[in-house]
Amino acid sequence: MASPSLNRVVRFHVSPKPLNTLETCNTYAGQPMCNGLSAYYEIEVSCHAPRNSLTGFVESIYVIDKAVRTHVVPMLSDAFLAAPSIQPHDLLPSIFQRVDDKITSILTRLSWRLSPYYEVSMNRTDTHHVCVKRRYTFSAAHRLHNAELDDQENKELYGKCAWPSGHGHNYTLETSIAIPVGQNSEAMTVVEMDTLVHTHVIDLFDHRNLDLDIDAFKSMNSTLENITVECHRLLAPAFNEERGRLAKVRVWETDRTSCEYPPPASSSMLTP
Repeated sequence: MASPSLNRVVRFHVSPKPLNTLETCNTYAGQPMCNGLSAYYEIEVSCHAPRNSLTGFVESIYVIDKAVRTHVVPMLSDAFLAAPSIQPHDLLPSIFQRVDDKITSILTRLSWRLSPYYEVSMNRTDTHHVCVKRRYTFSAAHRLHNAELDDQENKELYGKCAWPSGHGHNYTLETSIAIPVGQNSEAMTVVEMDTLVHTHVIDLFDHRNLDLDIDAFKSMNSTLENITVECHRLLAPAFNEERGRLAKVRVWETDRTSCEYPPPASSSMLTP
């Protein structure tokens, strides 16, 4: 039987002055805590190995926690003080290596969540790039309707989404940008990413009727799937391999339903 992967989230605070940090017993809320102003971060470690025959572990979570808190937190505190303008994606390769050196299993992926809307990650399968994820929102109206079907057939196919008056969603768009690894002054910044996404998608879609205002949906049903593919089509030319390539977009229609493009590798093999 194949061994599972283990994912562990380590929560902590950092500040420019490590002496402000406090050890607490509430590791769920994050430790170290800080006595004063600080930044709250999460590191998620994903690892894989055959399960240990004695312990049943892929990896001890205590080993993962210690690797992050002992070898990553001090580095981030130092960076706060010595290099506060450094880009997080420039620090991630060092974070990945520090954790990889201190655990016994294979570190397959490491993610650093700087906020609910900003994350950087690295996969062992591609250590030449850091993936930067950013989230955005837009509100838009649409109606799902096939002109080749009558009203009853549309209702049976699309339900309430086929009502003639239409309806709206507060969409969430997540972009994943592959940034080349290294202290590259030419690498794209998050400010540039935000500008490009707003220019090419958010400003175009926000507070619009997609079916009436967006050319692509005048001849194509504005399903979540089609919206996701259209977001990718609009954004892809704005990014490039040298400074930051668009790897994937994901769009949430509700907190229960989302779509991503391109699909995961296993799904991309399916015949259209």
